[in-house]
Amino acid sequence: MISVLSTTNSYMLQPSLVEMHRQSLDYQSAAALWKRELRFFQKLIDQYAPKFSTVDDKKRLDHFQSLLTYYSGELVDELNKKIRQHEADLARLLQKKNESDTKYFKEHQELMAQVAAFCKSYDELHHELYDFIEKVM
Repeated sequence: MISVLSTTNSYMLQPSLVEMHRQSLDYQSAAALWKRELRFFQKLIDQYAPKFSTVDDKKRLDHFQSLLTYYSGELVDELNKKIRQHEADLARLLQKKNESDTKYFKEHQELMAQVAAFCKSYDELHHELYDFIEKVM
């Protein structure tokens, strides 16, 4: 894979391509962290679930369990796959020395919007789960 730097041996990269590369790498790292945190969240639920006794609490536990299963088993992996593919597309773009491919820029914006939406949803889950578990700690 091509190492993206502000200047290469054969041409100068547009700053936006370098920024896109940085964002993609940041989100790849974030996806690894999300997977790890989701495993931790599952351990929290497993540890504290027996302390919840009301029907409403058990329903919330089921809700959290469903979200964790969906996020860790599908959503994070799918986002990471899209990000890796996006990076591969960037590498091909750079190998061809074609920085005018507007399709790539549009795809980048769409992918970053998807990831931003996920980040917001994930952050809400994170806070809601901690608030819920704190009730029995």
